[in-house]
Amino acid sequence: MNKLQKTILTVGAACTLAVTSFAAGNMISISVDPSVKILVNGTEFQPKDANGNDVMTFIYNGTTYAPLRALAEAYGLEVGYDAARNMATVSEPGKTYDTPAAPVQPSEKYGEGQYKVGKDIPAGTYMLWVSDVKYGGYFVYSSDPNADDIIENDSFATNSIIEVYDGEYLELRRCDAFPIKQAEAPRKQNGAFGEGFYIIGEHIPAGEYKLEITDEKYGGYYCIYNDVRRNDIDSNGSFTGSRYISLSEGQYLKLNRCKIIVD
Repeated sequence: MNKLQKTILTVGAACTLAVTSFAAGNMISISVDPSVKILVNGTEFQPKDANGNDVMTFIYNGTTYAPLRALAEAYGLEVGYDAARNMATVSEPGKTYDTPAAPVQPSEKYGEGQYKVGKDIPAGTYMLWVSDVKYGGYFVYSSDPNADDIIENDSFATNSIIEVYDGEYLELRRCDAFPIKQAEAPRKQNGAFGEGFYIIGEHIPAGEYKLEITDEKYGGYYCIYNDVRRNDIDSNGSFTGSRYISLSEGQYLKLNRCKIIVD
């Protein structure tokens, strides 16, 4: 049964109280209604802080405010704090969860369009993130502006990684390009990385891993490259169910309709 069963809020005679708060470095004073009470599974609950002192609950502008720690612990949940990300955490006892990586705000972003490398965009390695999750992204880079001589192109559902040289032409559709060192990294979810493009040794450690499909109808596909320009394929294949692969430092891994189990 879900631990969060029922919380009932009851309000007695209304009164107001001045509360001083800090927001974005500024001190503000607000008037609140502190007469609200909390029933947890039918029993009146008095929130307390970590030192056992009573903590006030109140209503402000139609919203009820209650201390996170006290209410979570009333349901048997554990509360923590991630100082590095200034983030409160709530979890079931004994369970651990992957904390989302803190997004890096890139100083450069290149959206849809065609770019001449060395003129409109510097040569280098870029992380591509889709801007249209329904249709996914697409890139092509070529040696001529008409893309008659295509060097590499690909469609992708989440992210991809490319390296372009001076004098080439890069076209982006339904995606944005960020310099790799400034870009947000792919995020692990529930102990696995899903569909995407990964650097081995940076996003995923070298080693042996199990792949599992995420699309029962079409199955999964993987490709291991020895270079980011995709000129040297080490191994690739379509599969159903699951399979194992071995990854070495410096390789690149592409996953379609499958995930890699890393925990």
